[in-house]
Amino acid sequence: MTAAIVGAILPRWFGIKVNMAIDPEELEPKKQKPKPRDLEGLGVAELQDYIAELEAEIARARAAIAAKQDHRSGAEAFFKKR
Repeated sequence: MTAAIVGAILPRWFGIKVNMAIDPEELEPKKQKPKPRDLEGLGVAELQDYIAELEAEIARARAAIAAKQDHRSGAEAFFKKR
């Protein structure tokens, strides 16, 4: 149960006063961009491996985009007015 629920519901149910502080984590946005990896301590081979990992992730994202576009094209063709 989150602090907001506890602070809002329990006092009404039991007629008690609750003095709760706001949790700073609840104020932060839920989705944050990942911080860039520190490249300073990596050697050449490690950097090449890192680039290979990134390129593999890019290829995976492009494949997902292509699949979604195929699904959309199929749906549009199916529901296209004749």
